[in-house]
Amino acid sequence: MKAEPATNKTPDAPASASAPDTATPVARSGIGTLLGLVASAALLVATLWVVTQFLTHRPLDLLALTRDVGVLAAEVLRNQGLAKESIETSEPRLERTPRAHFFHTSVEAHLSDTLDSERVMNALERAFWREDIIVSSEDAADSERSAVFSYEGFEIAEIRLHHAETRAQTRHAPEIHSAIGPDRGPAAHSPPAHDEPAPGAPASVASVAPADPAASVVTPAGQWAPAFGPLVAGERPKVAQALARVAIIVDDGGYGGEPTDIVLGLDPALTLAILPNTPHATKLAGEAQRRGFEVMLHMPMENTSPTLVHPGQLDGGMDSAELRRLTESALAQVPGAVGINNHGGSKFTANAKALGRFMEGIKDSHLFFVDSRTTRESVAFEVARQFGIPTVARTLFLDHDNDPAAIRAQFQQLMDEARKQGSAIGICHFRPNTAEFLRENLPRLAAEGIELVHVSKLVR
Repeated sequence: MKAEPATNKTPDAPASASAPDTATPVARSGIGTLLGLVASAALLVATLWVVTQFLTHRPLDLLALTRDVGVLAAEVLRNQGLAKESIETSEPRLERTPRAHFFHTSVEAHLSDTLDSERVMNALERAFWREDIIVSSEDAADSERSAVFSYEGFEIAEIRLHHAETRAQTRHAPEIHSAIGPDRGPAAHSPPAHDEPAPGAPASVASVAPADPAASVVTPAGQWAPAFGPLVAGERPKVAQALARVAIIVDDGGYGGEPTDIVLGLDPALTLAILPNTPHATKLAGEAQRRGFEVMLHMPMENTSPTLVHPGQLDGGMDSAELRRLTESALAQVPGAVGINNHGGSKFTANAKALGRFMEGIKDSHLFFVDSRTTRESVAFEVARQFGIPTVARTLFLDHDNDPAAIRAQFQQLMDEARKQGSAIGICHFRPNTAEFLRENLPRLAAEGIELVHVSKLVR
């Protein structure tokens, strides 16, 4: 039997084994990535929804804002002339609702017959509006007036004003507080000013006589009215053998509010510079003169920055007629002004030609001019001299930096300059920190042999 030759033939492999299958793993990888992205997106959306629900329904935390409302209201009342013992303030009561956590305080105050409840309520409204705290007042059956303090719809305090029986009350010197601080949230509570100076300290220049009821100014809600009565004649400290003289100009008057009330209770040897086209320019000018302050027009002038524009300001491109018209309009709003200083004006006061047109318009008005020197390039002092207008330039700004420590350093420098030169002129502004500083430190001038004078005493 013949053997068949051997062969190397193997069974046929499946067709699919001839090339690797790479499509399936790639497809599966893409699907996995897509599913992962979808899951991540869903998780992110769910997280955002949870966070949104938490923030939306989380109770508002108003504890810091509302904790001292009663204390601050009591300070405003004392600044209006109420004796401390006539004000009763409850302990803040914690309120927790689903929408907010806050404190609620009740205040009871007993007014003397010389105090007008409407005026007191106006002062409260002015003090709290900066914090968006609304004071809604109305007549009450069992009291003279009542008011509710509310924030974002939450009642955070209530106050009731009662007229007490007529009795003699000691009028204290104005306490220096800023009822609401410049930043959001109530200002830190400051201790009240002492009625009597510390042993060895000079007599206070801010002692105030009982307010004249006939002189009280009652204004519609939201308007400013002076809070204090006139100074008692002869209460200014006498400076024996004065070694130097200092003038302090308080700029930017006309907006009213607590700083204005405080300054009006200080030594009337201050000079007040009042801005035209402000809500209370004319009222402040009249009240300041009644108290013995010197009043100036704080004339707005063109700055190098086009965004710093005050209504009615003088621009370098204006002709003589327009400059005169605007100046006369401004003077009409500040009756009794005896001089002018520039508000801003970093561009205008460096323009000799524009200054010449301005000085030409006031040279026959018997006004003096103070160069505020808001720029080193100012030639206002020199141009005023050329036109024969009595003039002087400021020495320094007291509150260019509003920090109390910085103001104190500038005040010390002002006194040092006065001793060196015989006189010095400081400019400051109607600001809470500045008003408080002046209240505390003006007596230092007399104690150190420096006389506080109106700026008109130093022009030449």
